Amino acid sequence: MTRDSIREGLVELALRVERIADFDTQEAVDLNKALHDLLPEPKCVQPPNYLRSIDAAMSLVPEGLYPTLDFVTSRCWLRTAEGYDLIGGVAHGFAATPALALVAAALRAKAQS
Repeated sequence: MTRDSIREGLVELALRVERIADFDTQEAVDLNKALHDLLPEPKCVQPPNYLRSIDAAMSLVPEGLYPTLDFVTSRCWLRTAEGYDLIGGVAHGFAATPALALVAAALRAKAQS
């Protein structure tokens, strides 16, 4: 798998996350498992629900990046500690819930790293 195909796959996952409206679908279950598989060292057999939990979604954020969450509009931006956007552009998410927006932003940040 090439770096470009990995990047495209992460962006596609981010787009799928942003389209989630119902957590009780098979797509949401499959997507949550795919997110769990992204972690370098899964620490549990049953993955947490990254799509519902902000705490779980935070585990997907690359080290050294910090989220800004807008709970009113369910948007998220990830920036460096100094407040700068990533070199490859803005890592953002806009979804049905803040947790989903955070996951989408984390996936875009991973695609840029």
